[in-house]
Amino acid sequence: MAITKIQSESVNLGDNFAFTGTVTGAGGTNTPRFKVYNSSDQSISNATNTQINFNSEFFDSNGAFANSIFTVPSGQAGFYLITMRYIMSGSFNARMILYLRNNSTDIMGIQNHHETTDGGIILTTVVELAAGSTATARAYQDSGSTRTIVGGYQWNEFSGFKLT
Repeated sequence: MAITKIQSESVNLGDNFAFTGTVTGAGGTNTPRFKVYNSSDQSISNATNTQINFNSEFFDSNGAFANSIFTVPSGQAGFYLITMRYIMSGSFNARMILYLRNNSTDIMGIQNHHETTDGGIILTTVVELAAGSTATARAYQDSGSTRTIVGGYQWNEFSGFKLT
């Protein structure tokens, strides 16, 4: 028996439905999206905020990532999920801080106190970004001497995608 009319009070939206046709208007493409890393080591001087270099791309759906900077494309303002991480090599006792910068302002940061060999830090957040605004990753450490962010995709990353 074919259903010719469905009234809203007879549909349980908590049920699962199997569709045999094409469903449109559901979900999204989550673009723009990017995932980049620095393929080589980067030195971070003591007690300075330093932009982290990213010179290799896994993907960049809209060509919006260049020169270590993600620039929100025209018409793509919205909420973005951003993830950044790095490993700093060496045995040292220091603070490690990772900042997300929007345009020229640090808008989010996370820190840990490192007391062993090779310390890592990760920041994941949701931020609202306007069209044309830029996002960069910055590092800080206060070990008393220069330290190294380890190069390679398995050790550092800057990624993000548009949620809405």
